[in-house]
Amino acid sequence: MTERGGITLDTRWKALSDALEIPLDQLATRINANPKGRFVYLARQVNPAIGDYIHKLKLPGIYLRQESRRYYPAGQVMAHIIGVTNIDSQGIEGVEKSFDRWLTGQPGERTVRKDRYGRVIEDISSVDSQAAHNLVLSVDERLQALVYRELNNAVAFNKAESGTAVLVDVNTGEVLAMANSPSYNPNNLTGTPKDAMRNRAITDIFEPGSTVKPMVVMTALQHGVVKENSVLNTLPYFVNGHQIKDVARYAELSVTGILQKSSNVGVSKLALAMPSSALVETYSKFGFGKATNLGLVGESSGLYPKKTTVV
Repeated sequence: MTERGGITLDTRWKALSDALEIPLDQLATRINANPKGRFVYLARQVNPAIGDYIHKLKLPGIYLRQESRRYYPAGQVMAHIIGVTNIDSQGIEGVEKSFDRWLTGQPGERTVRKDRYGRVIEDISSVDSQAAHNLVLSVDERLQALVYRELNNAVAFNKAESGTAVLVDVNTGEVLAMANSPSYNPNNLTGTPKDAMRNRAITDIFEPGSTVKPMVVMTALQHGVVKENSVLNTLPYFVNGHQIKDVARYAELSVTGILQKSSNVGVSKLALAMPSSALVETYSKFGFGKATNLGLVGESSGLYPKKTTVV
């Protein structure tokens, strides 16, 4: 037997050191760091097999404490939505973080005054405890798995760095699926870069692209720029030296045809025929530049022009 760092060591301590993969010197430092403390964690959430092995060592003062740990059955498929908890079961990403208090509940609190014998003589204040609650998501697991699979295939096929897909019920606004590629394994974060845990669907900023075209057409109809039966010249043209064209060449298109063909030429002509403030007002009514209040931490409102700055 030898002594190191103020603790008497034998082969069992060396076995503990090997099992936890912590050098003996570090073990001794942790044990002696707070002599007046009642306990100190040497390791947490160790493998059950390692825990059984340590228990059999019967080292004086070394005890095992059972802890619960989140397990995520959907793994990478739902990682960016559900998120993950830390070692103390506190949410640090996704729904786990946004609804941490709702999911874990809160302990009650009572403040009293006691006499010198330790007897309660007055209740000063109290706060009732709050029970933990369940949380039901709008996400459809089958659709989520399908979207995640196809997104991964698309990212691989196009040799892209990343990809994002969101599936929304157009009637209710409910999110049925939300996936990012690459994802991460919430059950094993070892070696996971922080960037991989970012939910790109809500944190990143994207140009809306063709999704605003119906809004432009609607605004043009409201302001009398065109009528429902109007036909526009949709041949390519230049704006400030930049050519505006469509994927296919169309000599002319009706208002309906502009939407059906997603015509860049037709929509841009309608947009240029209106005050930009009219378009900004329409975009604002559709929620551009505003948080969606999905309940996920880190959502970006995007970059949106102020009405006063539009010229």
